[in-house]
Amino acid sequence: MSILLYQIGIFVTIQIATFYSRKARNTALILITMFTFLQVFISWLLILQLITIYISYQFSKNILTSNLSNTQNSYEKSNKERFYRQSNINGRVIFKEVDINDILEKKVIDNQIEDDIPYKVSLRTKFYYLKRGTANGPISGEKLLIFVKGNIIAKNCLVKREGSDKWEKRAFEIIELLKK
Repeated sequence: MSILLYQIGIFVTIQIATFYSRKARNTALILITMFTFLQVFISWLLILQLITIYISYQFSKNILTSNLSNTQNSYEKSNKERFYRQSNINGRVIFKEVDINDILEKKVIDNQIEDDIPYKVSLRTKFYYLKRGTANGPISGEKLLIFVKGNIIAKNCLVKREGSDKWEKRAFEIIELLKK
């Protein structure tokens, strides 16, 4: 009975570490595995404990994967490019946070973004992207993919090809075209 409780304790310890972070989980796994090899001398008990550690690892991997997808969804909702607009109300200066993409949506309505042109891109095409109200680049299509995947730039930031005067597409639209 005590062996079973000990295995449950190992499982629970690894799961608790998982809720803190992947690094905490990995540290717990390494320490428990080292303890197992150094302190357990009965072969069947050693195998049982290693199986418990492995099952706990697989279970925690599923938890981290589901947490990661939830985190990415919440990050996409909160990952807005922001800047602050200064207002003067009753002699006081007030800074109000404004989502730049809301302002840029108005430009789409004013036909400042081209949508009807056949659009050809490759991984070597050079792009500029708009981040916090500033044009950055040029970067290659390959770098654009890396920047969006790494959340360096938002998926919905405006992008234009090198040589274009107008912001043509959103980053996610360019990525879709690059994948084709």
